[in-house]
Amino acid sequence: MKRNLFLFIVLLFTISALSCDDGSSVFRGGDSNYPEGRLYVLNQGDNTIEIWNSKTLKRVEMFSSVVDEPHFITFSPDGQYYYVVSRVDRTNGGGYLAKFRVADNSLVTTVNTHVFPTAMRIGPGNDTAYVVDFTATKGHIHRYYVAGDEFSFIDSTLQAGYQTHDIDQTADGSIIVAPGYNSDDMVMVNTITGETNFLNLDTALGQTPGDPNFGIKYGPYGVKLDRNDSLIYFACSKGDDQIRIADFKTLKIIDSIMITVSNDPNPDRNGPTLMEITPDNSHLLVTNYIDNTAMAINTTTHQISRTVEFATGHPFSVKISPDGSAIYVSCTGVAPEHGRVYVLDGATFNKVDSIDVGNAPFGIQFRPL
Repeated sequence: MKRNLFLFIVLLFTISALSCDDGSSVFRGGDSNYPEGRLYVLNQGDNTIEIWNSKTLKRVEMFSSVVDEPHFITFSPDGQYYYVVSRVDRTNGGGYLAKFRVADNSLVTTVNTHVFPTAMRIGPGNDTAYVVDFTATKGHIHRYYVAGDEFSFIDSTLQAGYQTHDIDQTADGSIIVAPGYNSDDMVMVNTITGETNFLNLDTALGQTPGDPNFGIKYGPYGVKLDRNDSLIYFACSKGDDQIRIADFKTLKIIDSIMITVSNDPNPDRNGPTLMEITPDNSHLLVTNYIDNTAMAINTTTHQISRTVEFATGHPFSVKISPDGSAIYVSCTGVAPEHGRVYVLDGATFNKVDSIDVGNAPFGIQFRPL
């Protein structure tokens, strides 16, 4: 009887270990290899913000995002504030921007954009925010004055493409780049002089205005500058399944990387989604939202070094710690199931851990202490 009870307990323990989300949670907390910092998670489905200790993988705080559908988070260069973008369509009143103090997570203020915001960047002087608009018609990049506790609208004079979802900036913050998902283009803006240049993917890749898919073929959804500010990577997610690479100085397409994903019936966002670059500039990390995978791509050979599959589906954001030791991938899952953030080893790209979070964690960000 005792032997049977012992075997039953062992069996339960084994089943529990095997059911831990495809075995990705090898260990949990306390390991010296985890980087010191805080991981911020935006749960778009339940309007909450979670803050996790990245060293112990223990949640230290959870509170209301204040704004509906929190989608994107970024920090001011001085590290004093963080900004949350509320992804609400302008037909429903438009999304809000919320500003929080890092020191105590207290809310400074909120601003209604009256557009469909999805991402933003803060300029090098900590005083100007650049917000992109996912509205289906031709849009703009909207500027806000954000010095100190201020948060006020400046203008919408910077032209952008149709449905701009992502934005990136050079290391010194002097140049921002933003792709037009539904116009197959990218705008490059000098934040000091205001000079604006466009790169049209269709014409750059041999399409002509007479082609039936001109302007809607590639769908550049995510954008990322390399660590040298010499290359621009576009995640073309509209069924094209490729990473396009442009020279930063000439704004010419110089190469492409094929991303093989499943043949989903809906071509929109069937390809690569968002990206991150390792600190040593050696690998491009790419999420594939529909395909439930992430890839590490060698930036020299353009070969896929590793493909990672996730049991919790729909990987979206990918972030990396400044020392390159840990990579974080947010998987939104399918409602009503909760989302999950996976931790990958920065050297091997293997899954080493994961944390259960709220519903639809689209936005994540790492902050070193």
